[in-house]
Amino acid sequence: MRKGVKLKLPIAVCLLAGINACMVCPEDEVFYQIGKFASRDEALRAAIPELAKIIRKCPQARTYRVVFTAPGVYRVDRHALLYFRNNGATKIGYEDDLFSGISPDFGLV
Repeated sequence: MRKGVKLKLPIAVCLLAGINACMVCPEDEVFYQIGKFASRDEALRAAIPELAKIIRKCPQARTYRVVFTAPGVYRVDRHALLYFRNNGATKIGYEDDLFSGISPDFGLV
């Protein structure tokens, strides 16, 4: 068998199964985009099951950011459902402005 054929099979499997099936899990942060939505509510409802899938797929990561485009407080922009673990504490929140973080008053999970 030729050497080039060995590389083509895993690539073909990834393409057939979907790119997400072959996602490499980083230890620090998983950044996952789910698309554009008509409302923030619709986007968050879609983001929650995606977050659950990502956590099951990459349980060792410390931060998970499910990113979407939707109307926000001030404009249509990128937002995220953010879930992170830090020093034993686990928090979940919504970022109205991507990479702004969540409020320090937000509760523990």
